[in-house]
Amino acid sequence: MKLVGEETVRRSRGTYRSRSFIAGVVLLAAAFAGLGPAGAASAATPTILNTSSTGAQAVYRLAAKNFGTAATTGPTTITDELPSGLTFVAADGGPEWSCSETGGTVTCAHANPVTAGTTAPLIDLTVFAEVESIPSVSNTATVATADDPNPANDSSTDDAVVQAIDLTVIKSHESVLRVGQQGVYTLKIQNVGESPSIGTITITDDLPAGLEFVSAEGGPEWACGEAAGTVTCDHAGLLTGGEHAPDITLTVDVQPPAAPEAVNTAGVATQDDFTLANNSSTDTGTVVDVDASIAISRTGTFRPGNTGTYLISVENIGVVDTSGDTVVSATLPAGLEFDSAIGDDWTCDESAGTMTCIHTAVLFRLEFY
Repeated sequence: MKLVGEETVRRSRGTYRSRSFIAGVVLLAAAFAGLGPAGAASAATPTILNTSSTGAQAVYRLAAKNFGTAATTGPTTITDELPSGLTFVAADGGPEWSCSETGGTVTCAHANPVTAGTTAPLIDLTVFAEVESIPSVSNTATVATADDPNPANDSSTDDAVVQAIDLTVIKSHESVLRVGQQGVYTLKIQNVGESPSIGTITITDDLPAGLEFVSAEGGPEWACGEAAGTVTCDHAGLLTGGEHAPDITLTVDVQPPAAPEAVNTAGVATQDDFTLANNSSTDTGTVVDVDASIAISRTGTFRPGNTGTYLISVENIGVVDTSGDTVVSATLPAGLEFDSAIGDDWTCDESAGTMTCIHTAVLFRLEFY
């Protein structure tokens, strides 16, 4: 009897619960080996297992084939003692197989004869890869049946490289976003997994309406560009577990359509990153298009016992007119007592040393009051 082992990819995010840091594996390559009364075992192809905290699963596929010239005369049993780092989930070979697991040892029994040259129904063995399986794990299955004359090829071993790649991105902006001025975003990228990345890391940012690209800089490790409002930055180097990439500074021109709020999302992607929930970051920034500025200045020299005058000016330096009341407050310091406050289109009052003036008319953009 010859046992042939094969791995198939199955992803099922959100289906399985996390187990410590690592919750699942995905097998990305196939491996074949042999067991049986006739013929030699074939060599196994290295497999890549990728750990994940989101519930990805790995399936080892086992096939028992009779390479002899006569049917088997007794039950055929496959045994797989799972190594440290692999945790049993399920084993399913259909109605012809009876599978169970105890203490990490998986046993599947096939009671019917396996005729010469045929393969029993495939068994799918599903496992989780725990963090202790990093950086590699070797899994061996064996097959046994009565009167097997060639036990030398009754086992199959799959050697797998185990990875835990998990990139995150955090996006933030500086200061206040003002129409007619430039805004600056910072993108921070980190590999929070246990294994180094193995491919190009790509940042993508689709700029929302009202934000126009100016530049994106991340130093020599990043190659950035923009097309039709989509900013792309590639990092060809590897990030080890826990390592940060250099920050990217993204500069934009803030235009009127961005008001009153700019919602900007950046995403990160790389090969074999299976925790997708933390692969994007959204920054929401208030966009100022109405912007009242104030200036206060003293006129003349202040002398004890005399009156003094302050000149207060208000300007709308935004790009649109105001749509509500404009309120100016001024608190007098010790030694100064309120006398009066007047101004065209202003209504002023004072209480406990604080002057309040209200302008109910529109403040047109780029005009003084």
